[in-house]
Amino acid sequence: MVSLLVLLLLIVKLWRLNFSRKSPRLRSLLLAAISLFWFISGPRRE
Repeated sequence: MVSLLVLLLLIVKLWRLNFSRKSPRLRSLLLAAISLFWFISGPRRE
């Protein structure tokens, strides 16, 4: 479970480096996807 979160953080960092220059909208989409992932993982963690 922890490794999944670490992997996600790494992907986010890479994505921010690649997409922050191209379009800020993609960053918002990524944040929304992460929020969804967190929402799904939240109840499962408990």
